[in-house]
Amino acid sequence: MKDKPAFTRLVLSLAQTGYMQLGIVKDPFSGKRIKSLEAARETIELLEVLKQKTKGNLTDEEIKILEEALYELKTAFITQKNKDNSL
Repeated sequence: MKDKPAFTRLVLSLAQTGYMQLGIVKDPFSGKRIKSLEAARETIELLEVLKQKTKGNLTDEEIKILEEALYELKTAFITQKNKDNSL
């Protein structure tokens, strides 16, 4: 992963955090799934701010990675929220 630019690593790190907060990925320290939709929402908002603040300064690849991360996290967030509401 050393060859990836810092921006890409940042986006992927935030996305991974979002998946942990959604309970999709296990926490690497505890090995447990911990769900916090509010924390996941905040992580998605951070990625949105990053997108706004870097507009016009990203490569095509960086834009693609950021937009895909946002799309996938938002979709997963809605899925998890709907699961919670159906209980």
